[in-house]
Amino acid sequence: SIGDSINAWYMGGTRAIADLKQLVSGVSESLGMSHSLFMRCDALYRHTICAANQANICQRFAPIAARHSSELRCRSGGVKSWPRLIARAEEALEELLGPPAAAGDAVRSLAMRDPVGLNLIRTAACFVTDINAVSIVGDVPEDLQGTYEELQRCSFAVDGMQVLRIRNGFHPVSEDMSGYRDLRLWVAVQCPGPTMVVEVQLHLAPLYEMSSMMAGLPREIRLGHFDYPHMWAFMAPPPDPDPPPRAPPPEVNTKEASSKKGAAKKKR
Repeated sequence: SIGDSINAWYMGGTRAIADLKQLVSGVSESLGMSHSLFMRCDALYRHTICAANQANICQRFAPIAARHSSELRCRSGGVKSWPRLIARAEEALEELLGPPAAAGDAVRSLAMRDPVGLNLIRTAACFVTDINAVSIVGDVPEDLQGTYEELQRCSFAVDGMQVLRIRNGFHPVSEDMSGYRDLRLWVAVQCPGPTMVVEVQLHLAPLYEMSSMMAGLPREIRLGHFDYPHMWAFMAPPPDPDPPPRAPPPEVNTKEASSKKGAAKKKR
């Protein structure tokens, strides 16, 4: 009946509002209540747009992987999870504003003198450039080289995609505590609607099969993901492998020091 349909619609709307409230609830220590709500709503909007375009993005990269005898793999959940997106946005805020204790003054100062800067802070999710990501796995280095060179030749005007940035983990000076190596490219991809930034990871199959052991668990432990959030403040940074030399102690003239002590006793 019409009454049942209206009731079902009403209950669905109530649940939808409750889900939305749960997603955007929470206060960033760096921003305060109102700015946190704005930041989380903006992040949720970006997350929704990225999720809607993920299937199209995978289709764009599948032919490129196939042409170089490689396998395209996409995230099982589609895009970066909502909790991880918010965590990364919080990290970006701390990097921009400093520790939460001092961030409040910075935000208030921006609100008074630089509305554009304030809006940039309130849209902190725009600094997270791997909401959309794909992995291309090749058996030999030549497969990855062919994929990389094809992506480098792409132009936005002709192919609808263009490389914006590269991070070469295979370079001899690349540092990774886990020892894992990959090549990452950030590519602007034209989609039905906004242009999306996609993180493209190029992996060697023998390393990729061991990635969970080499990079996953050690990295999670190092980042403190197995600890309660309130313990993160007590985690000491790793020791400096090459600490600066200590300054030598000042030279003391023992004769002069003893004569001064004797003079002080005579005054008493």
